[in-house]
Amino acid sequence: IANKSDDEKVSDVKIVAAGRMRALQMPPVFEKVIELSGKAQPHVVYIGTASFDRTDKFNLCTKAFRELECAIERLDISDPNTVPPLEEMRHLIVDWADVLLCSGGNTLHALLRWKETGVDLLMKEAAEKGKVLC
Repeated sequence: IANKSDDEKVSDVKIVAAGRMRALQMPPVFEKVIELSGKAQPHVVYIGTASFDRTDKFNLCTKAFRELECAIERLDISDPNTVPPLEEMRHLIVDWADVLLCSGGNTLHALLRWKETGVDLLMKEAAEKGKVLC
């Protein structure tokens, strides 16, 4: 992002870093994510790669967003058999999402899978478009 020329407008990168999966259930943290999204009911893409796409972690991490009746999509890429086509992931991450919500867990696994699937570059593109990363 810092390599952009002065003529190119780059939005501020919006990152909410929380050290625990339950942190997003804490009102100040959750409210900040909503505020940064600029929408009362943001579209949320849950990327649970670090927790190996476990449903219990999805339910925990998205609870507050579900209670607010946000639209939530889940991107499961831990298993090579569940990885959607790149254009489908681009639409979901870069175009549709307002918030990218990543689970905690095995960070090395997540980083390797994101790089293998191209999700790392899609997240960068989303960040450059002003999406909230958390």
